[in-house]
Amino acid sequence: MSTTNEWVHSLPNKIYRILKAVTYNDVTEISQNPKYITIDETVDFTSFPTIRIGSLSPIEVGNTLDGVTINGVTLTEQIEVYTNTSTTDANNISFIMLEAMKLLGFRVVAFPEVRTQNNGVFVAVARYRRDYGANDTI
Repeated sequence: MSTTNEWVHSLPNKIYRILKAVTYNDVTEISQNPKYITIDETVDFTSFPTIRIGSLSPIEVGNTLDGVTINGVTLTEQIEVYTNTSTTDANNISFIMLEAMKLLGFRVVAFPEVRTQNNGVFVAVARYRRDYGANDTI
């Protein structure tokens, strides 16, 4: 079977690795030893801050008449930041992530919104969107 459309499946993992590499030092200035996880992993509430990154249901765009290959996707990424210190730390880490997403060409769909959970954990959730073509490099 052909792997022509494999690029779509590898895209979220590439974005995750880039975000971790680009933001790690800045996040460490706010809180030591940040933990990065994918959207598929469960937050265990034992390591803070935890930054959860993942794609939400990519949508195919720009298809051809034969429809055999995926020529483009609209990708929505969700980033969740969990801290046990303050809403300020959650917000500051979220804005570090926002700057990184803008460097990757994403649009902000939902700005970071910080909530306090019952267990004393502060969570900030933001969403970003971008179109990627099959031949784009990141």
